[in-house]
Amino acid sequence: MPVDASPDYIAIGGYPLDLLYANLGHLKARSVTVVLDACFSGESPQGSLIKNASPLVVRTVLPGLPAHFALLSAAGPSQMASWDPPQGHSLFTYYLLKGLQSRAGQGAAPRITLEEMKDYVGKRVTRAARRLYNRDQTPQFDGSPQRVLARYEK
Repeated sequence: MPVDASPDYIAIGGYPLDLLYANLGHLKARSVTVVLDACFSGESPQGSLIKNASPLVVRTVLPGLPAHFALLSAAGPSQMASWDPPQGHSLFTYYLLKGLQSRAGQGAAPRITLEEMKDYVGKRVTRAARRLYNRDQTPQFDGSPQRVLARYEK
């Protein structure tokens, strides 16, 4: 659901992940990388997305990924995605961009794998969410660990 959509009209304003994956699957691409800087908790910085209701418990069932996909998402199924206002990004986007910039902490390697990005981003986001907000946030990475996300020219 986009940030500006009304949860009261989710059938109109939402976009199901399984439909997104199906549509991306029609591309004639060797590989597809999906980055979701979102959460599935039903919560926002302003509170619950569903107004005038008792506390919401969202049980998210994420669709399976096609074999040639990689998925990077900001938080686990029941976690909130945290923001870092001074940086102008979410914690996830901030550390994802830093990981790409620093080649995920791997020195002069000409590439970054999904496993390297998971290690770099996961540790930093988890630590920052705990330190800044005292909450759990564990970015999710799905796909082949050796999948190359980025290559660099020398």
